[in-house]
Formats: sequence, C-alpha cells, structure tokens
Amino acid sequence: MTERHHYKYVVIDSSKENHNAVTAKFNVQVPHGITNASRVCVKSFSMPNTIHNIYGDLGKVRFVEFYRPSGTDWIYQIYQFNLDVGYTETSSVITAIQNKFLNASGTEIIRESDSSNTLKQINPSTGADYADTFTTVTISTDSSTYLNTLTVSSGTQDKAFALLVESQNEHTIWESLGFDKRGIMKESD
Repeated sequence: MTERHHYKYVVIDSSKENHNAVTAKFNVQVPHGITNASRVCVKSFSMPNTIHNIYGDLGKVRFVEFYRPSGTDWIYQIYQFNLDVGYTETSSVITAIQNKFLNASGTEIIRESDSSNTLKQINPSTGADYADTFTTVTISTDSSTYLNTLTVSSGTQDKAFALLVESQNEHTIWESLGFDKRGIMKESD
C-alpha cells in the first residue's frame, strides 16, 4: 500500500500582526481549510528583527516623586515623558531614558498635574512651587549580565521615587527592561 502525501502551504504575513498587542499573536486564515489531516506542522518560521519594540503605551514613561517638605506631610507629583516609536536595542533604550531624565532641554519631562515642564513639587496650601531640587535618576545596563539598574538620589532632601503604571494589567517599558512588576507602583496604590 502506498502512502500518499498532500501538502498545503500557508504563508503568514507578519504585517497583519496587531501592533498594539503586548505579545506577538497572529490570526491565520486558511482559505482552503484543513480537512482529513493527521498532522499539521510548521516547517519554517522567520521573523525580521525590525518589528517596533517601542510603540503605543510602551513609549509613555511615568514615575512619581514623593517629597516631604520640612515639618509637613508627604506630597507627590506624577511625571511622564515619551520615547520615540520604533525598533531600538536595549542599550539605546537605556540611553534614551537616561537622556530624558537628564532633561537637558528643560522640556523632556512633563508634570502631569498641570502639563508643565516644571520639575518642582507644588505646595498644596499656596499652589506655588517649592524650591526643591528634582531627584537625580540614573539608569544603566550591564552588557555582560543584561541587567538594568535604576539609581536615585535626592541629596539631603526627604524624597522618594517610584516607577508608575496605571493598572496591574498594563505592560510598561519598565517590565520590558526587566524591572519586577510587583515593584512598580500602581495608580490605585
């Protein structure tokens, strides 16, 4: 008895991928269907290394700076900046984030409460800016261990810093860089 093989091929076009999805999921439509099959397999798969890894909300970087002025309670401000959309190596993402934190142009970071580029805490009693100094943030990557590190310093000021995500279900650039989601502050916290 001779065994007969019938092959049908499907080409999956990666341009049909949902670019807003966190995971790469493809919907495959097989116009001719697969019937009376005992086995289906992928013979070959390749994907270009040019798919955007910074897109949508992954480009929106949010964080919180807490401040305790002398003799008062803690206050805070939420800040954000945006990364350019596109494909970027990890080391380049780290450099881009560091450059944003340096805020050399004075317009890189936005204070969410009033959409200004002022990196000061607001006195809740007067509405005026405190004369505090913005927390120094340094992000770096180790090319041999692929670990990314975030270091903050506020000098002698009573300050704290936290990475921020809107909800537990949101995926951010911080997680893509290996920071533990459990250590990222949620807006509801």
